[in-house]
Amino acid sequence: MLTRIKQGIVLLFVLPAAALAEPITIVTYSTGMTDYYSLSTPTPYELTITATYESTSPIEYATTPFGVEQRLVSQNTPYVIEFKNKYETFQRSGIGFGELFGLIPGTSDGNEYFGQRISIDLGGEDSVSYQQRGWGPVGGFGEGGLLATRQIDVSAGLRSDIHRAAYNSGPGIDQLFSTDAPSTFSLHVSPVPEPASYALLGAGLGFFGLVRRVRRKIAA
Repeated sequence: MLTRIKQGIVLLFVLPAAALAEPITIVTYSTGMTDYYSLSTPTPYELTITATYESTSPIEYATTPFGVEQRLVSQNTPYVIEFKNKYETFQRSGIGFGELFGLIPGTSDGNEYFGQRISIDLGGEDSVSYQQRGWGPVGGFGEGGLLATRQIDVSAGLRSDIHRAAYNSGPGIDQLFSTDAPSTFSLHVSPVPEPASYALLGAGLGFFGLVRRVRRKIAA
């Protein structure tokens, strides 16, 4: 019984700490035209990737002549992917490997880009990844680092592309949906809604109350 009481006291502190770790939700959204389905008649697409990251500390991944690429990675990322097009519409959700990435430019030349990638293990040697990226002239995305909220449109001279790749024991599939068509791209960063944090906090406090009642019963 004393062991359980000690475990309860530990949970009192561990659960709220986990709840207040402040994970973030990142939503990337893009629209544009793609000729993937028909070279003669490009059609509009719409893609949204929503993912929750437990980390809020980007890392420097690589240095290029144009700047530093930063990434925010998450091993177990809850995600929702929604794609709409005249020829194909799908939604998938689950747990995957999440990456938010961006080139933080060091010069005024070249392009900068920001995007998000979700990689999904399908079991065995099978996997699939979905990538969404906005890119264009330096400064077109506005100020801020990797976790800055961004909103761009065709008037800024920017583009976006979406990329789906499947890997398996065969040749796999590598599809680049759109590369150079005028498009919009947005990246929004927000904290995970508080009710989830308070639920964990309540669980810890509730368990502590149970421990106190057990102690009183033992003392009686």
